[in-house]
Amino acid sequence: MMVRPARGPAAVILALVVSCTTWPGARQGGEPVLSSRPARWWAVVFARSLAVPAAAQGPIQSASDRHKEGHSKLGEAFDEGPRERPSKMDGIGRTHFAITTARPEVQDWFDQGHTLLHSYWFFEAERAFRWGVKLDPDAPMLYWGLARTASGDRARAFMREASKRTSRASARERDYIEVWEHRYAVGVEPRRAQQNFERALEQLIVKYPGDIEAKALYADATMGGNRVGTELLIRQILAADPDHPGGHHYRIHNWDG
Repeated sequence: MMVRPARGPAAVILALVVSCTTWPGARQGGEPVLSSRPARWWAVVFARSLAVPAAAQGPIQSASDRHKEGHSKLGEAFDEGPRERPSKMDGIGRTHFAITTARPEVQDWFDQGHTLLHSYWFFEAERAFRWGVKLDPDAPMLYWGLARTASGDRARAFMREASKRTSRASARERDYIEVWEHRYAVGVEPRRAQQNFERALEQLIVKYPGDIEAKALYADATMGGNRVGTELLIRQILAADPDHPGGHHYRIHNWDG
């Protein structure tokens, strides 16, 4: 049987095995006789052992393929979406939305996901929120964030998880969750659900007049409709935070139609 010569790092290792491996044979004149046959045998075995793992692994999977495999213990909504740990991202702007969590790191991941959503970077935003859930699965606003990265049944499933945890939320957090429950209401005609959602957002802005995130999310929901009204709201956002990523993004889309 012919053995294909090893190449690359395997060839170097095989050479070391063949040159360094000795095996005691029969004694002649009181001195051991060293046989090369066992060394060659071990070399062949070693070469085959290098080939087996590569064949067993199959083609290298991309991150997008890996995240589709398996069922999550957190529920069906988590079967899709990114599974890998997020990285801290620079150059995306900064926003802060205070949430209830026992771990300060979770606040950082939530802020990153929320900031990314202002730029419609849904996949990476979901990654940040999911990592937050791994660290603090009882924090309700992480599921609220996840609902905003998704649509349809997945969004509703995430909202149900947020609603289950409102006893752990602050009053402001509960108000936000209730607003988005209108958006993902079951059995409500989509146009009516959107109308109910926008009206609930208006009430949120009136209740928290200094909350620029409520104003930014309302601008996102209504841009291109009442363009003058949305522009005046965006001016309030940028007066409070001149670098707010949502303020600039929604201003563009408010006037690009």
